[in-house]
Amino acid sequence: MGYSQYRVAAELGICHQHYSRIENGRIGKLVSFRTMVKIADVLKMDINELRVKEIEYQNSLD
Repeated sequence: MGYSQYRVAAELGICHQHYSRIENGRIGKLVSFRTMVKIADVLKMDINELRVKEIEYQNSLD
């Protein structure tokens, strides 16, 4: 989307370091569904679209 981590974090109401850990997978499966919905809203995406993009990204790592 071209948003900076600072912008997304600010819109989520969290610090950019925490958002960076979420985005870079250092939080693992500990991200709540509520947080994922908020991220999807900030990025103007449907939650299912966000899920598909995450699956595609994870598959690209294999």
